[in-house]
Amino acid sequence: VTLHLNEVRNVKGVKVTLKRVNKKAKTGFDMVRNYEKTIRISNEYEEINDSLSLGRLPLGTWKITMADTEGKTKADNAELYVSDLMPVYIPLNDNSAYIAVVNAVTGHPVPGATVHLLPRKGGRMDQVVKTNSTGGIIMPSVKEYYRIYATNGDDTAMKPQPIHCFYTYNKAEEVQKRCNIYTDRAIYRPGQTVK
Repeated sequence: VTLHLNEVRNVKGVKVTLKRVNKKAKTGFDMVRNYEKTIRISNEYEEINDSLSLGRLPLGTWKITMADTEGKTKADNAELYVSDLMPVYIPLNDNSAYIAVVNAVTGHPVPGATVHLLPRKGGRMDQVVKTNSTGGIIMPSVKEYYRIYATNGDDTAMKPQPIHCFYTYNKAEEVQKRCNIYTDRAIYRPGQTVK
C-alpha cells in the first residue's frame, strides 16, 4: 500500500498512524503501526508531492491518522479497507448476471465466498448467497441491486462497490446557451467597467 501525500506545505514532517479496527478489542483496535515521513521544505509556501510506502497490510479495516510532526495542525483521519476479494460480474440478459468472486492478488476464483447484494432505496431486502465450487453464481434480477461486496472467512473488510453491469441508452439532447465577450484589453482592474 502506498499513501500519496499531495500539496503538502507549511510543515516539516508528517506522521502517519495506522490502527486496525476490531470492535471486539477493549480499545477498539487490535494492531497499531506507526510510520513517519520527514519532508524538508525550503520555503513555507512551497508545495511538495511525496509518497509513503506502507507495505502489505493484514486484512481488515484500518483507521489512518495523519498529522504534522510538530502538532501545529489538526490531525486528519480516513479509513482504509484491506481485502483480497474482488467480485466480477457479467450481464447475461435483461435481469440476470454471472457474478464470480476472485482473489484480487492471484486472480483465482474463491469457492464458497459470501456475496452480499444491497438493494436500491425502497427495494427488496439484502440478498446474501454463496459462490459455487467454481467461485461463481448466476443471480436473477440483479437490476434491483446497486451495491455488492464479498466476504470469505476472516476477509470481511471489502467496502461495498457499485454494480455497473448494465447499460441503457439515454440520448442527451441539451440545448446550451453560451455568450462569449471579447474585449480589446486583456486585464481590467477592480472597479473598472467595460464600455
